Amino acid sequence: MTLVSRKPTTRACLAARFLRLALCVSLSFLAQSAVKTKKARKCEFGQEPGFWNVDKYVLFNETCTLQPILRAILAAQRKQASVPTSQKARVLSIGDSIDRKLISVLTEEVGQEMEYYAPMKYKTLPSGRQKPEQTGKDARVTVGPVEFANFFIFGAGDANYFSLFSEAAAIPALHNTTTERVCVDAPLYTKSFMPQGPDMLILASNFWDVARWWEQGYALSPEENLREQIVDRYLSDVERLMDNAKKCFPGASVYCWRTHPNLATDNRNKHYASKRPHVVAALNQAGREAASRKGWCLLDFDQMVEGHANERLWVPDGLHPGGFVMMQYANVVLNTLYQAKQWEVPRD
Repeated sequence: MTLVSRKPTTRACLAARFLRLALCVSLSFLAQSAVKTKKARKCEFGQEPGFWNVDKYVLFNETCTLQPILRAILAAQRKQASVPTSQKARVLSIGDSIDRKLISVLTEEVGQEMEYYAPMKYKTLPSGRQKPEQTGKDARVTVGPVEFANFFIFGAGDANYFSLFSEAAAIPALHNTTTERVCVDAPLYTKSFMPQGPDMLILASNFWDVARWWEQGYALSPEENLREQIVDRYLSDVERLMDNAKKCFPGASVYCWRTHPNLATDNRNKHYASKRPHVVAALNQAGREAASRKGWCLLDFDQMVEGHANERLWVPDGLHPGGFVMMQYANVVLNTLYQAKQWEVPRD
């Protein structure tokens, strides 16, 4: 029996070609989608869960590894290496003494003296000499290609600040409402070194708000008053503050809200009565909610220091985190900034 081979029909050939073409198109589309997904991947460095490996903060998410940017730019600065103009940036932290602590730690690290740039409050000593108050000091420091500065506010809202504000913190040369501090004073006094405004704006407010809760008498019945009197109002104030800050500093590449590390509960913390940990925690939650609603980045400093508030090495005075903690926080800030600017990460 003779076998006769048959050539594929024209219709069969066309069908096969069509299937091959469709497969190629599908694979090409999937490849492009994968590339786009990879490019679109954004790490939320400030809110990813992490842990401490001795004095280094490490994220669990292996696709969002914190790069040692701070260490690299400090090393370059010590070597007096030149910095490309395209990689110079400004970070403005509007908040309280934790933001000033960041500036003081970085200033010490680069071997300089604190550089204050805005009017301060003074008190008269028995000798008649005028001494600057610690509260309300605004300072700046340059670390490699990045200019850092802090600017004080004393609460998220513009309501009457009672004696805590007027007696302890009012500065005659500045406005004494939060909106005016953020939208009038901060742009005015940072203009000489941030003429175009900051590239990264960080907002924070908690400790002063908690202290007023105590001063106004709500501490006597916290469960009854906490949500109605403090948290709801605070959330509204924070959202309004975010809107004003973005309007008054429109050129930033990234806007972030910073939470507050909780306080020690031992006798180191002289502020325990006026800054109760459960109220600090409640306002931190409200701040997280505001950041989520407004689409702001979150720098969850509270999460970073969680569980260490009563350790003297971590929070020496019961209120402000220690130097090595502040350095790791600064590195989180820089990772967030470099990602927003799409800069190449420096190497030591």
